Amino acid sequence: MVRTAVGDELGQALRELHYLRRTIDEHAIVSMADATGNITYVNDKFCEISQYHRDELIGNNHRILNSGFHSREMFAGMWSDISSGKTWQGELRNRRKDGSHYWVETTIVPFLDEAGLPYQYVSVRTEITHVKESEIALRASAESLRRAKEAAEKANAAKSLFLSRMSHELRTPMNAILGFAQLMQNDHSEPLSPSQRDSVQHILKSGWHLLELINDVLDYARIESGGLQLKMDSIEIAPVVRECLEMIEPLARERGIRLRDEVTPCMPHWVRADRLRLRQILLNLMSNAIKYNKEDGEIVLACASNQAWVRINVTDSGCGIAPQHIEKMFEPFNRLDANAHLIPGTGIGLAISKQLVELMGGQMGVESELGRGSNFWLDMAVASPASVGQETPVAEQLPEQGRQARMPADCCVLYIEDNPANVLLMEKIFAQHYPQVRLETAGNAEMGLIMAYNLRPALILLDIGLPGMSGHQVIETLHANEVMRDIPVVAVSAYTSRSEVRRGMAEGFFEYITKPIDVKHFIRVIDAALQKQQPSS
Repeated sequence: MVRTAVGDELGQALRELHYLRRTIDEHAIVSMADATGNITYVNDKFCEISQYHRDELIGNNHRILNSGFHSREMFAGMWSDISSGKTWQGELRNRRKDGSHYWVETTIVPFLDEAGLPYQYVSVRTEITHVKESEIALRASAESLRRAKEAAEKANAAKSLFLSRMSHELRTPMNAILGFAQLMQNDHSEPLSPSQRDSVQHILKSGWHLLELINDVLDYARIESGGLQLKMDSIEIAPVVRECLEMIEPLARERGIRLRDEVTPCMPHWVRADRLRLRQILLNLMSNAIKYNKEDGEIVLACASNQAWVRINVTDSGCGIAPQHIEKMFEPFNRLDANAHLIPGTGIGLAISKQLVELMGGQMGVESELGRGSNFWLDMAVASPASVGQETPVAEQLPEQGRQARMPADCCVLYIEDNPANVLLMEKIFAQHYPQVRLETAGNAEMGLIMAYNLRPALILLDIGLPGMSGHQVIETLHANEVMRDIPVVAVSAYTSRSEVRRGMAEGFFEYITKPIDVKHFIRVIDAALQKQQPSS
């Protein structure tokens, strides 16, 4: 009975061992090698994947499968492990007989004699070629994406630099064109004839239009390159609407168009937005509503809200938009049939406005009916009322009667600027508006600092893009000097990006004026700066 039981157990063990061997032979790639690494056994799977016949493998070394992919150091480490009796596991890329490659997950187990030395090695492998090829493809794809991202970032950086320089180069001559034209228009000592005044008005109108086009193109390019910066705040809509209405009213009056404000009488609406850009969007929509309106028409500004959104509507009584044009309204430079009506414009304002709204987390659209007018709307996220009111520009803080400061006869203003045309323009402005003020000029930063120390001017006007030291370095030097630190400094710069203006104000500029200068606004800033220097009575 005992012998029968033992026999049964032995038979069961042999059957299980046979089953295990058959399973391994069917699914694994198996080989055996002697103590020197020469092959003594391979299963059918091994022959199948390597494409070698069994007779070609037996007695040969495993080096016959070396693909040259792995380093000698890797194989030295493997041999060190197994020859010392350790099991080795890893991934190997092997070479088939036809020269192609395949990957295997490999386990090599050393069998030891009584002395503890390996006399045989058994290798069990699983093919993982598809997995490794996928990993390699993913890594290559990731590397390709990384390089593409780096290239895009470099391209964007180059584009931003180009835009900054282009803006500066375009604004510098525009400053002279528009500046001198404004002086001619307002020169009471040598008044223009009606014909000349008409010509200057054309110059100004075309110049400001060209500046608008420059700003639009640069804005669009900044948006496309991801270089546009927004300052998001809680903004009350009504004050922005009133400000836009005041700016647009002269244009509406010329055509007899009525402006109806239904925003201000309503309860206050607050949205999350960049105030400057919200004003830009509304001005664009209102300007278009005037251009495409009928004579003696009407423009209505209205608001509606729910718990999440505030909708601002700009509705006109114009000719409306044909259905086939609705989807194209926000395409850049697509003016549809505007040219046929001889309506001026760049064809990019709506595209910029829509992108700005979306960058601020909102949506923009249009509804229109031919012959009855159009309604452009924008939805902005509701915001809580701001705890602190909006800052008032320094030039607007003084009452009107306080802006014409009384300067002493020896009052001196220093202008640091390297462009001769801009220097001449400034000399003309001061000769016309401040004949009692002595304007001194310096063509570079180094000379400007020497003159500032010696002259102790009441005010310094400073260009930012100077040769050598920049305007940023100049104001840093001024503030570090006890003698000059209290002199107000006004930036007069063709660098106009929001980041540049914020940087300038953070550095301590009294005000940051962008070129081309609006002479009237510039004079208000100068008055405010000089008034600050006068002793209180």
